Amino acid sequence: MRSVQPQALFLLLFFIASYAGLAVAAAEEKSLEERAATIHRDAIVIDGHNDVAIWIMDFGFDLAMDGWEPEDRWAWLHLAAPWLPHRPSADRLRTHTDLRRIEGGGLDAQFFSVWVSPEHYDVDDPVPGSAVSRANAVIDGLGIQAKRHPERLEMAFTSQDIRRIVSDGKLAMLLGIEGGYTIEDNLENLREF
Repeated sequence: MRSVQPQALFLLLFFIASYAGLAVAAAEEKSLEERAATIHRDAIVIDGHNDVAIWIMDFGFDLAMDGWEPEDRWAWLHLAAPWLPHRPSADRLRTHTDLRRIEGGGLDAQFFSVWVSPEHYDVDDPVPGSAVSRANAVIDGLGIQAKRHPERLEMAFTSQDIRRIVSDGKLAMLLGIEGGYTIEDNLENLREF
């Protein structure tokens, strides 16, 4: 009978131990993923910033549209180079946000950014009310989304609203004013928002 060399025995034991360690690590990772998924499902998941309101306002995007397909959507190019002709229509937009992905990802509440570009409020020659008007138009556009999809979206203004809306299986829509141009250097506008 042939004897097993100590080195071969060592390698065999090493591979067995490594395989067992990998199997344990994989089981622990799966357990960790399952625990994380449970926490995600049980918690109210809130995203603190989303710029899709600009796409809704300026291009007519609807949150129920598929923001990814087809591959040739190019609206971001128009934002990067506004001098390009032919603003894209809503059905040509490519966004990172749509209701299918919001719901699939388990997002419960979303802060939609109400952003007013500095071009709407020229600090050297301000037109009173122009930035406020733009912000209100963005807010109204988000309200239209909630009215258009009442079974999936609802505006929220309090923490109780968020809990109620989420328990109804809908996305709680929150508003977040982004940037100081919106208030036009006027604290009354801040109070209004």
